[in-house]
Amino acid sequence: MRGIRRQRIGCVGGQSGRINERAIDTQWIEYLGCYADVVKIPSIRWIKLMGGPADTWPDMSAAKLGVIAKGLSELVRAYELDAIYANLPALTPYLLAARSLAGLPTGFLMIAHSVGSEHWLRHWLSITPFLCSRDVVLAATHSAKQALTNLSPVYEASPVIPLCIRVEDSPKRAGEPGMGRQGDPAFHILSIGRLEQVKNIDKQLLMLHEVRQHIPSARLLVAGDYTGTDHTEITEYRLKLQSLVHELGLEEAVSFTGPVMGEEKEELFRKADVLVNLSTDPGETFGFNLLEAKAWGIPVVCTGWDGIREVAEHGKDGLLISCRWSGDTPVFDYMEVAKQVVRLYQDRELARSMSDRAHWNAKRYSYKLIMPRVVEALDRALATDNPAGLQAALLTRPIGEQPEMYRLSELRAPELLNCNPLTVLRSTRMDRERWAAAAKPIIHHFPGSYDNVSVYHD
Repeated sequence: MRGIRRQRIGCVGGQSGRINERAIDTQWIEYLGCYADVVKIPSIRWIKLMGGPADTWPDMSAAKLGVIAKGLSELVRAYELDAIYANLPALTPYLLAARSLAGLPTGFLMIAHSVGSEHWLRHWLSITPFLCSRDVVLAATHSAKQALTNLSPVYEASPVIPLCIRVEDSPKRAGEPGMGRQGDPAFHILSIGRLEQVKNIDKQLLMLHEVRQHIPSARLLVAGDYTGTDHTEITEYRLKLQSLVHELGLEEAVSFTGPVMGEEKEELFRKADVLVNLSTDPGETFGFNLLEAKAWGIPVVCTGWDGIREVAEHGKDGLLISCRWSGDTPVFDYMEVAKQVVRLYQDRELARSMSDRAHWNAKRYSYKLIMPRVVEALDRALATDNPAGLQAALLTRPIGEQPEMYRLSELRAPELLNCNPLTVLRSTRMDRERWAAAAKPIIHHFPGSYDNVSVYHD
């Protein structure tokens, strides 16, 4: 019997410059390819389509967009695409606008696993006027969807479908915490992700110092690359961490491995007794490393921060630390983090129970369960009516003059309101404090009790 035709989904060939985004995106496309025909289109084709690399793109005039629309029509026809997986944020708004101008029936598929960072929030603002019923913006958590709908009612249709993993690739690690697993008696605390101020790596070092007063064998493994708004910020934070390691006498107790992938990354998870994630990043709405920890059966201790609260089940496969954001920046007690890490070391029954629950919960996020839902959502979207043409006024009208499109009561930053949907991508960036203030009403941080947090269930 002839099967149902699989959707042909085009994507930009190549990889993201950020290793954390690259790790997620590469796997996600691989899993999508099990249920749809994924067509990797060389980067040079997209550059030619736009008339040059991203840093040469001018503000889009109707004439320039018309040229792109014609080229996009030819590309869609040449590759016989039903949809495009938009995995290059700087390109997506132009493609969406060109699609509408050309009247193409092509849908777009996107993932919102980060919303409140300046990079991503500008992106979601930019694409809002150009979305149609044939597009699917996946919200990785309820937190991500809430943040999106705080930007625009357009995102109320976004399905909540989390990121996914290949569960069988991560066998549950064996051994008792700090009891000589594989001949290593150390108690390993793993931190993996970006190294910057909002990830609170400095608080992890303070936590480690306190933990070692109770567990002398405790070691902290910090994996990831230094990131930040500019080279100066990156350098200053690197020096701050180096100085703190020296002041606390942790030279032999902490290892900075740099970014890791493949077998090197697997080895870190194999060693780990507990994973810590102390992010208070306004852009944090998922926490992929928590999902990886589940697959390995590793309990987590993390900040009770937005989407993190939906991935880690407090008291079941992890322990959440209360955050407060009454002032300019979020705060939490690193001493409480240390207390919970020590608790997991001393209470072996609790650690075993959380490990078992984590490994079991990972099955909910198997790509074999998640990807069919993604494809089904795209199938439904592509079955809707062909979208209407582009309203040229949307290209030049400031965001602050589009109350029908944006929830202006939540957008309180003049720097954003005075931009139009395309110039908002390239307008002057804010410093970290000003951005946190601008993002705070949008991401609607969830403080308080963990009893009523909506965790993902299939």
